[in-house]
Amino acid sequence: MKNLSTLRSSAFAAVILCALVTIGCSAAKLIYWQFPRIATSRLDSAFDLSSDQKRDARSKMDAALEWHRNTQIPGLILWMDKVQEIVSASTPIEHNDVRELVADLWEFRTAVYERIYGNSFWFFASLGQDQIAKFESHQAERNKDRFEDLEKGLDSYTKSRVASWQKRFEQWIGDLNATQLETLNLSASTAYEHDLKQRSQIMALQQEFLGMLRTLPETEPPDFVDQLWKITPSTQGTERFDMAVLVISDILGNMDAEQKSYLLNQIRLWRGRLQDLSGTPPAPSASVPTPAQGP
Repeated sequence: MKNLSTLRSSAFAAVILCALVTIGCSAAKLIYWQFPRIATSRLDSAFDLSSDQKRDARSKMDAALEWHRNTQIPGLILWMDKVQEIVSASTPIEHNDVRELVADLWEFRTAVYERIYGNSFWFFASLGQDQIAKFESHQAERNKDRFEDLEKGLDSYTKSRVASWQKRFEQWIGDLNATQLETLNLSASTAYEHDLKQRSQIMALQQEFLGMLRTLPETEPPDFVDQLWKITPSTQGTERFDMAVLVISDILGNMDAEQKSYLLNQIRLWRGRLQDLSGTPPAPSASVPTPAQGP
């Protein structure tokens, strides 16, 4: 489901929070600090960068990582505290609670986009026409993989998506129960129709982006960042956000005691990992139980 994927990987903040759940602290820290190298390598794969472009990109990525560590991770730790408070409460987890949590996470995601877009003109202006053509080919290959499940039809799409979502949720709360699995199956049908509609929109926005790259002036236009926002598929509309809230609300609202304990343990683990990355002094978290079984 593209909306859940966005929570995990579209923004660097979400990557830190939701990815690498089952690995140790040292490995998570290593991958976090390798972000500039990994991101520069991916840009090179997409555009075939020159030596100067690689050097400049790596410098920008190093600065972005430092910005994220200093300005975003402290806020994510506070966000984890809010999640802990809601999950630890004796009252049921409400839809509005989840909506507020997802909205907060969306703000971290937006901050990352703003940081990227605000420092991107130098890169796009340095691209040659052959590099833009390479990127167009790269996008075509990614689209082929991205929309493969859609091409196979509803049954194949549902099976693939449910398996993917189940794995993601079980990293956080343990084995899903029958009610939660039914939520995923029902959501897959809705997601299928949504993704079918979004496919043509995404491809149209990609072509608009390529057209902008081919005609980019030497100096940054006043509306450059606004244009980037306009042609970013994951920022279009509210369906993605609303679907994420509905699915997560149903899953968390139907947790049993064992799943709740498992989730609280994951929160404790990830709060500690975020503190380790940011250098934030540990805070007492006596209200978080430690289940006998870890992740």
